[in-house]
Amino acid sequence: MAKRPRGWDKQAVNGIAKKHYGGLAEMFDAHGWYKLDRTFGQIAPSHVKATYGSVAAFERAHENGLAGNGLVDPMAAINSDPPNVWLTSYYGYDPENWGLLAFGSESDRAKFLRESEPGALVVVYGTKSLRSDLAGRVLGVQQVSHLAGPSEQFISPQAWAEKQASPRNRSRWLFGVQSTRAWHVVPEDRPRVEDFADETWSAGAGRSIGRYCKRLTSAEARKVLALQMYEGPVFGGREIEHAEFADGQDLMRPSRPGPVSQSGFHVSESEGPKHLYMLELVGDDIGSFVRGPIRKRRIVKVGFSKSPEVRCKSFNSALPGKQFEWRILKSTFVEGLPPFPSSHHAKSGEQEMVRFLHKKADSMGGEFFLANDDHLNKAWKRGKSAATEFGG
Repeated sequence: MAKRPRGWDKQAVNGIAKKHYGGLAEMFDAHGWYKLDRTFGQIAPSHVKATYGSVAAFERAHENGLAGNGLVDPMAAINSDPPNVWLTSYYGYDPENWGLLAFGSESDRAKFLRESEPGALVVVYGTKSLRSDLAGRVLGVQQVSHLAGPSEQFISPQAWAEKQASPRNRSRWLFGVQSTRAWHVVPEDRPRVEDFADETWSAGAGRSIGRYCKRLTSAEARKVLALQMYEGPVFGGREIEHAEFADGQDLMRPSRPGPVSQSGFHVSESEGPKHLYMLELVGDDIGSFVRGPIRKRRIVKVGFSKSPEVRCKSFNSALPGKQFEWRILKSTFVEGLPPFPSSHHAKSGEQEMVRFLHKKADSMGGEFFLANDDHLNKAWKRGKSAATEFGG
């Protein structure tokens, strides 16, 4: 390959932004990127490389326009020739805590990155060795970028601690590729992998499929469109409150990758300024939710939203009866503070609170904790500080 002139990467990014998006600002909006106090031109190449892996990959992703870019339009992965749709096996499927495609070695990850394109769709089935009804069943579909890093970067603190506490799993799955979206197959409709991937899957291919994925055929890739699924949250990424069931044909609509981007068939928040919050679950016999005496501790959920009040009402709408309800314990809005500039800032604050409370309090899963006031106050202070100091 001929050596490119100096500055070619910036020119390529600017050219694609103008041709396909109408400008850099529109391209940032389409991807959910942020510029903070930098100019679009200064920070654009960094975002491109982090999301697509390289500027060259960014160019390839736009060779057929936006309709050919799998990160912007998931249908592009299915319609490409060969399809950018892959098959792998997991010991479960929990993108809310495992926001990545994990590999056992750097060479296995490099093989996948070399052969796939950003926006790849990965069909996940339960590994055959599982002793449960998940074994051999198609569990979901993940969309992945080409952002590679240590797996810990893409796994929730609770899930990482559980993994590292297992002598068997401590040194496994250490090489990650970021997941940007995730869909779950409705449990009652999970097909057998040998029926879904009847050309690609075989008992003899199971090990290689689990190591570095195998590309599905065009006919198999199109079967994704008939799966009955719902979209769920991804750790470090999308926040989804309410999901609706639909087939893949309806779910695979163009959508902005990003922390809180919008898409059909769920309620989520658009990108923009966000407040941090802590909600407390209150009501009669609140101790029934925990093992042992609750003492002077509170059940809380930490998070971020454009409107903590609306988010609180949303959680309460899902509770039956009036025995329990969520109330705002803390929020930056109640404290009279301005919202943080972007969801990226607020997300860093939320994750800092999660990390601290996971170490100091009792985790109840995800962003839910049982903690005393001292730990809550310290977590709140650390969360606000992390969000304020976030630099992208």
